[in-house]
Amino acid sequence: MSEVCGKVIGVISVKGGVGKTTTVSNLGVILTREYNLSCVAVDGNISVPNLGLHLNMAAAENTLQDVIEKKGATLLDAVHIHSSGLHVVPGSMSKTQIKPGELVAKIKTLTKKYDLVLLDSSPGAGYEPLEVIECSDGLIVLSCLDFPSVSAALKSIKLAEERGKTVLGVVLNRVRGAGDELNIKDVKETITIPLLGTIPEDNRVPEAISRSMPVVLCAPNSPASKAYRQLAANLLKTDALKCFKGRGGV
Repeated sequence: MSEVCGKVIGVISVKGGVGKTTTVSNLGVILTREYNLSCVAVDGNISVPNLGLHLNMAAAENTLQDVIEKKGATLLDAVHIHSSGLHVVPGSMSKTQIKPGELVAKIKTLTKKYDLVLLDSSPGAGYEPLEVIECSDGLIVLSCLDFPSVSAALKSIKLAEERGKTVLGVVLNRVRGAGDELNIKDVKETITIPLLGTIPEDNRVPEAISRSMPVVLCAPNSPASKAYRQLAANLLKTDALKCFKGRGGV
């Protein structure tokens, strides 16, 4: 493997339920298994961590909060290896607080070892999602095709740009192709940020979550799995990740 690039990509939206954790877990597995990147997924949703639930690590010892509160510990001490090969820093279900700035201070230990750090985030506009934004070299904004989600995406983009951060693109999730949805073209024109991918509504996704598995492992040929693979390919074509060109399957 070539020299570590050490990029941090945050997945954000001020709205809950748009698919941030699902996107992080599936992207992480694809980039690890299919592109041979050294990738670690970190649960930056401090108050209500879900990444461990998606990856069957809900009972993991040594979580993000554990090592942050322990003097001399680093996030490397909280890394767990998923069966897919993806490395994961899960959050704690019982310890739900860190101080502002603590994640930013700790994240560099991961960038020195891993090609890519994927950061899940909490909804809202408080210090937790702002912490993820501050940590990130580039950001992916999640939205669905409804007015609340698009409004939240616009707010998320504004928060990122106010802090001088690059939004790599928007991912439209749970696209049904139904008449009550907003038109994708209109949403693209409203958001004005590049569209990185569209993920279709797929009943295999909730099935996979119920089994604590990413859908790309549970149902690799499902429509959502194919869309997540395309999303990974599109992400690696962005300027922020051009350092990975020629690496593994990239």
